[in-house]
Amino acid sequence: MALRFFISTMLIVSMNSCFSQSLDSQIASIKDNLKQIRTIKYTIDQNLHIRSGSIVDIEQTTTDTKSRRSSVTYRLNLADIDPFKLEQVLERDMMKVLVPMEHNRRLVTELEEGEVSRYVPKLKMDVTDSEQASLLIEALKNASNTAKEIDNSRYTYTSLEEILLELSKSVTGFSPDVTKQNLSFASDKLEKLSLTVQEGQGATMKYEFFLKDLNRADVDLEAHGTDLTVVLPTNGREKLIKVYQDGLAKTFDNKVVIRAKNVENGKHILKLVELAIGAANGASLSTLSAGTGVAITKFSFLESMNSGKNVAKPSFTDQPYWCTTSNGSLNEFEKSALNTQARVTISGGQGLYYLNGLRSIKRFNGSSQVLAVIWTKGEEDPSNILSLYQFTINDRKDRREYISTKANWFGTSAESEDRNLSVSFKPLGNGVFAIVTSSPLPAGEYFFATEKFMYAFGVD
Repeated sequence: MALRFFISTMLIVSMNSCFSQSLDSQIASIKDNLKQIRTIKYTIDQNLHIRSGSIVDIEQTTTDTKSRRSSVTYRLNLADIDPFKLEQVLERDMMKVLVPMEHNRRLVTELEEGEVSRYVPKLKMDVTDSEQASLLIEALKNASNTAKEIDNSRYTYTSLEEILLELSKSVTGFSPDVTKQNLSFASDKLEKLSLTVQEGQGATMKYEFFLKDLNRADVDLEAHGTDLTVVLPTNGREKLIKVYQDGLAKTFDNKVVIRAKNVENGKHILKLVELAIGAANGASLSTLSAGTGVAITKFSFLESMNSGKNVAKPSFTDQPYWCTTSNGSLNEFEKSALNTQARVTISGGQGLYYLNGLRSIKRFNGSSQVLAVIWTKGEEDPSNILSLYQFTINDRKDRREYISTKANWFGTSAESEDRNLSVSFKPLGNGVFAIVTSSPLPAGEYFFATEKFMYAFGVD
């Protein structure tokens, strides 16, 4: 049941001319596969324009048989594409390529006549046939992976103060509705922040909070109409944020909302907040992965498998840990009680495990090799103690879920094994075992389950 991640080879590196040239050629390949589509009802013209780096405009113009034209432009950063969910779809007798954004975030800016009309989580690109769809999907994947490497290379900081200085510069008033929006912190207490907001001529609101009180896994960029906000919820949704109105204490709240001027500004604020929370909770900035808030370093899996000498002995039995660096130090996953629930469905009933929040705070990127271990009592078989599962995401309830059992109205029940992952255990000596999956883990949300607890993590 392993935690060896050989998911992809996307290494976070500094942007250089090699990557820039590669991205330019990959964008050219996307342009080459944007063909004019002609049907008996209308003609669709698609054009791609580079705005800056990996930010592009894709213009779609439709002309019907009466020469009536409508044009929509979609602005996106190729780095935001979810390369694992690109797919060919058939819609109203038209073949299209579905281009979704990561985490289903509304990162595509839709413009009509040059003005922002809304933000959407995906766009659809028309293609002539399945061959063109395959070529376009491949070109989008390549460009997205390169753009991610360039995008992530921007986030290299040496201290929490440096992160907060950049964050305070990015949080500014930007529209007639918000005349003041400032983020400040004290040099002698970096973990305590203060956000001041004044909307129009209204009251001046101030929000005081501590970084350690924020739930990094649930920080998100949200879009409502033409408004973009970065939402910073507290751990457990507890009311830990002190709110002032015109200088007087008013109440406590469970989230802070920062306005963003556009998608790129919102993403920048989001990543800086994630980094700041990670740093405030003790993650090493030298290995902090941008956008994850968790330090990830390579670990020599084979060396440990051969000797076991690099793996420290866990503090507790029957609990999984993950190792970092060649010294074999151990770290905990996102631990929670094994939350269970029964619910009624049209076909019968379901039993499920769940964990609040859409994403785990413990994350691993595709370039990392990570070893998970467990220490058992005596000669006990670890396969009787621990299982590995993949969550599904319930956006409506803002949580991760795994359906463990299903039952129909006749009382027949069965264990759900759709997302129960096959694992094995390799002995490292002294009762410690490496947890090994039968195949690489794709991007998603996962958890180890014991009799009483779940230990969650995410793969990007």
